Amino acid sequence: MGQITYGLYNSLLGHFVIPFGDCQTNGMAYALGGGFSQLSSLYGMNVDALLELRVVNAVGDLLTANARLNPDLFWALRGGSAGSFGIVTQFKYRLYPAPVAVARGQKLFPFTEFEAVYDAWEAMLRADPPPLNSVHAILIIFPTGSGGALRLIVNQFQVGNASATGTREVKTLLAKFPNSTLEKPVARSVPFLRYVVEAANEAGGTITDPSQLPLQNRTSFNPPAYAPYLKTFYVPRAASSRPSATDLQRMQAKLAAMPGKTSVVLRQLGGAIAAVSPSATAFVHRGQNLYQVDVRYTGPGSGVNGYGPPPPASKRWMTEYYDMMKDIVHHTESFQNHIDLDLKDYLQRYYGQNLPRLVRVKDAYDPDNFFNNPQSIPTSRLYENGMGVSQ
Repeated sequence: MGQITYGLYNSLLGHFVIPFGDCQTNGMAYALGGGFSQLSSLYGMNVDALLELRVVNAVGDLLTANARLNPDLFWALRGGSAGSFGIVTQFKYRLYPAPVAVARGQKLFPFTEFEAVYDAWEAMLRADPPPLNSVHAILIIFPTGSGGALRLIVNQFQVGNASATGTREVKTLLAKFPNSTLEKPVARSVPFLRYVVEAANEAGGTITDPSQLPLQNRTSFNPPAYAPYLKTFYVPRAASSRPSATDLQRMQAKLAAMPGKTSVVLRQLGGAIAAVSPSATAFVHRGQNLYQVDVRYTGPGSGVNGYGPPPPASKRWMTEYYDMMKDIVHHTESFQNHIDLDLKDYLQRYYGQNLPRLVRVKDAYDPDNFFNNPQSIPTSRLYENGMGVSQ
């Protein structure tokens, strides 16, 4: 994120940005699965900013895909994930005005406040009207074995007049949550590039100045023997998905047994993401969901030299939590950019109502399935034989 954001912000034409990368080590292919960013509530998914792609197909032809040329391929590549239709060699984007500043707010709660905090989170996102489109909120639940806490982070991206850099809206949102905190609540305004630096450091970086952003690469954040593993799901907007008091008690009991190096991250959706129809691009997760949940392990793997899958106890806990939440909130969707090879019904969870059209595009542009991976879009023949379908 930092390399491209720094370059766009300091372009000769002015300060610009695209919704690019919530994780610091993303490559360009991340855009093809949707591309979520903390700027997405304001400017939409990364695929919503795409204007044109250049693609090498299975027979070596270089194709242009945009709203006029190969429009079905252009539609499929914006959310149909990487490695299914061809090799994308060029991305052309619409640019957006960079925020002047970011109002940043945080509260850190003890784990004993879980029920009250989670209920306040649900109430905030279900409010009518919901939080401002310029606001992005994150709730992180840490393992209880290392102290146990919940951290609420609220970022408001302020575009336009430099005088509009107050923290009033952020303070208003923070006030909706309990006052039982482990630290004094923080609300402050920082320049946009300073926010990018801080976001990089929150992901494990050691940057001290924006001028260092262009020098960052994958090794800047991923230590040796680093084997991240995620299970993700979307919590539907439907009233039946709101956890009851009994559900919250079940959740708290399960979270109390969370292994080390594991966390649960809740990310606000809505705003510009939901303003686009689920069928306008191949990225289908719009409008019908309140927030995204990442159940993540970020430590050494259990294989040789610390690589490979997570330790069995961690993976087992993550699967149990995922299954429990399916029973509680009735989730049916997962984020295709967070690949989960344990999913049997991955095609339905990743693409939903857009799957039939994606299969047709696959038949048209790669009928021999030259481009494939364990979870790529199948041809109609493979799909009819049960590929990616829940058994």
